[in-house]
Amino acid sequence: MSWIFVGGSQRGGTTLLQTLLCQDAEANPLIQEAKYLRHLVAAYRFGKSQFQLETKDYFRDAESYLAFNRKLIRAFLDNTLSLFPGRKHLVLREPHLTMLFPELAELLPQARFLCVMRDPRDVIASMIEVGKKLKAQGTATDAMARLFIGRNMDQLSQHVMSFYEPVFRNRASGLRERIHFLRYEDLVQEPDQQMQILRRFTGLKLAGIDPHAAPDTGKVDHDRGSEYQRAWKTDKDGKAIADGSIGRYRKVLDRKEVAAIEKNCRRLMTRFKYPTAS
Repeated sequence: MSWIFVGGSQRGGTTLLQTLLCQDAEANPLIQEAKYLRHLVAAYRFGKSQFQLETKDYFRDAESYLAFNRKLIRAFLDNTLSLFPGRKHLVLREPHLTMLFPELAELLPQARFLCVMRDPRDVIASMIEVGKKLKAQGTATDAMARLFIGRNMDQLSQHVMSFYEPVFRNRASGLRERIHFLRYEDLVQEPDQQMQILRRFTGLKLAGIDPHAAPDTGKVDHDRGSEYQRAWKTDKDGKAIADGSIGRYRKVLDRKEVAAIEKNCRRLMTRFKYPTAS
C-alpha cells in the first residue's frame, strides 16, 4: 500500500494530475477532494502548536501525541482504500492540503507528494473567470468568491503563494526528499515524458494509459453538483490532455495586472522558469 498526495494552488492543474494517476489499475478511482483529511491534519497542527499550553493534558508526551495522530490518519486512509477492493494505492488531492504537506509528511513517513506548479498569471486569470461565473449565478457569497470577484492582484497573488510557501519554507519533516514538483505546462505539452517521470517517482505502473485519451472520471461527475460547484468546472475536466489554456491570461488580464502578479510571484516564477512579460 502506498499514499500519494497531489497538491498545488487552486486552478493550478491538480485535478488533471490526480485524474491521470487514478487511471492506474491498482489506484483508487477518481474521488472527491480529501477535505476531511485536510481538517484532520489541521487539527494535528493546531494541537502540536498548542502542546505545552493545552494539548499536553490529553497525552503522555509529544511522542505519544504524534503516535496517536499517525494511527488516526492511517485509520482514515485504510478505511478509504477498503472501499475499493483490489486497489493497493491511494491518490488523493485537496489544494488546501498542500499548505499542510509538512505536517502530513510527519504523520506519514512513507507517503509521496506531488506539487503542481502553473504560471501564476494563468492561475489568477482562471480564478477571475470562476468569480465571474459565481457572480452571474448569484452564488458569490463566501470569502473565496469575493476574493476572485474583487480582482485585487496583490491579494490574489498572496492567495496563490499561500499554497506553496509552507512547502518552500519547510526544512524539518523529511518532506523535501519525498516531494516532486512538476509544471502544469510540461504535463500538458509533453505528457508521455512526464508519465515516465511520474512512474519512477510514485511507483505506480501507469500501464496501458493513454494520456491523449479522455480519462475515466471514476466517482466524480463534473457536470453535476450545485451551481457553486459547477462554476469551478473547466472545459478540460474529463477530457483528453490539451495545452489550450497556456497563456490564456493574455485574454483576461491587462498589462498592469500582469506586472503586479510578476512582481508578487517573482520567487515562484524564477524558480520554475516562467518568463516575465513586463
